[in-house]
Amino acid sequence: MKYTSVALASVLLLAVACSKNNKDNQYLQPHDANRMMDSMHAMMGKMDTMHMTNNPEIDFPMMMIMHHEGAISMANLEAQAGKDHSLKRTAQKINDEQQAEIQQFMAFLDTVKTEGIDMVFTMEQKANMDKMGKAADVQLITGDIDNDFATLMIVHHQAAMDNALSYRHHGVNGWLLQKAANIASSQTKEIDELSACLKCATLCNYCASSCLQEKDVKMMAKCIQLDMECAAACYNAAQLMSLGSSRAEEFCRLCAELCQSCADECAKHDNEHCRECAEACRQCADECLHMAAV
Repeated sequence: MKYTSVALASVLLLAVACSKNNKDNQYLQPHDANRMMDSMHAMMGKMDTMHMTNNPEIDFPMMMIMHHEGAISMANLEAQAGKDHSLKRTAQKINDEQQAEIQQFMAFLDTVKTEGIDMVFTMEQKANMDKMGKAADVQLITGDIDNDFATLMIVHHQAAMDNALSYRHHGVNGWLLQKAANIASSQTKEIDELSACLKCATLCNYCASSCLQEKDVKMMAKCIQLDMECAAACYNAAQLMSLGSSRAEEFCRLCAELCQSCADECAKHDNEHCRECAEACRQCADECLHMAAV
């Protein structure tokens, strides 16, 4: 089973947990006051003012350079201020890889000689950037660097996929077409797969927190324990996949077992958070078994 290194993207779908109420000590933060969103907005502002040549062979790598610079800015903030060690490692990996790819795109632009105008590609590229901006602006941002980094990077990588697909439809350069194909083929699959793990981890953490507030906490002890085990397994499964680990396959099998156990236990309780957690755990178990079989 192979997972490419671009896969961060999806580490954490905390939007689910953040949509819950403040009794769990989770608060939304205005976007204008958020450091991670500042990096996203700065990137989008730079791309909005980019001089478009209307030539896909030039505009695609130019836009991707700016897009990568935005990812690097967010990754640097995560590395400096984040607390989750796996996310900090992922941020460093993004930084290293996208710095290298920027150099490759710049070298390509220094040597490319091409003419041609494709206004349809230009319109698609602008639409992709508008889509990313609108998606970023409706995310649930909390001020927690780890949560905000992961949440916004999912949006960021989706835009990269959209741009890559547009270039594949309009571009002609073999090297760029291969770059675009790698982005499009890997990240679509990885976002879907990783999101299942991360949504499950988020809901398990929320379920454990909610169980601690139930009147009979002792009765919820096994549920709390399995919630925490399942969340840890899901986060680690996602991290191993994002690193392309050779052990990811066997870990996904373990994650599937823990998810199923957690689902079975949560299903015994009639609380809404337990029902939501059980459903997410079953979905994640199915996805992990699928990943382990790839």
